[in-house]
Amino acid sequence: MSDYIPNHLLANVLLRLPFDSLLQSRRVSKSWRALIDSSDFIKIHLNKANQEANSPSGIKIIGLNQNNFYTLVLDLEADSSSITASAKQLNGPSDYSGSEVCLKGSCNGLLCLMYPDTDKIILWNPWIQKSWELPSFPIEYHTRGSAIFHLGFGYDRVDDEYKVLNRTSFQIYVIEINRVGGGFGADIWVMEDYEVDKSWTKLTSVTMPGWTFWSLTPLALSKNNRQLLLQIDGVKLVLHDLETKRISDLATRGDVSFVQSSCTCIGSLVTPFGTD
Repeated sequence: MSDYIPNHLLANVLLRLPFDSLLQSRRVSKSWRALIDSSDFIKIHLNKANQEANSPSGIKIIGLNQNNFYTLVLDLEADSSSITASAKQLNGPSDYSGSEVCLKGSCNGLLCLMYPDTDKIILWNPWIQKSWELPSFPIEYHTRGSAIFHLGFGYDRVDDEYKVLNRTSFQIYVIEINRVGGGFGADIWVMEDYEVDKSWTKLTSVTMPGWTFWSLTPLALSKNNRQLLLQIDGVKLVLHDLETKRISDLATRGDVSFVQSSCTCIGSLVTPFGTD
């Protein structure tokens, strides 16, 4: 069929498909697969996916629970009383099945994973089921204090490279964080114009009486700008109603009832080292 359709027209049609349908289209023929896997198509599709990343419809979140991966598909356009997540288990990197794994972040559809037992760092595209092992970071251990390791993962547009940064700090003194009014709280800010520093605007203040937490991460905002999905301490997913200030658990159905850690992850065909 594609022999009778110019590639630029076929590419335009394929780019309009839902991501799951696009993945299935790779199986139609060798010529379709070659087109979809080409570097030009992948870049165009990635730009389109990033432009649609803030759409509240069908936001995908990758969750981790007991070393198993799950996709959480949210319906953020529904009424506040019926917002739920549908969970479906993913096959993790086959070479590391059963190993303890930590989810360190995502960028352009790639996940950065760390396996603490071996200090291995893996970049993994869960949508095309491909993974790449990175060289290990040299880590200097100190005898005093407790070591804290931070991994940063992102894309360098100047060098056109994906980069993983390692930062190690050693905690010798303990800092006590005081809570105010019997609970912890945080301010949520949003950058209204991307990469414009002056566009930072305070979205809401979250106060959680009776709660103690170390981190509060906003993951998604509903289309009506009322429901904010938050992740507490990389463990618990909750909804914060910006009008009533009410906090409620995110109802999850499917293969898992909760996740231990999670992050948003767009659907992409990206590989960290170009086409292979």
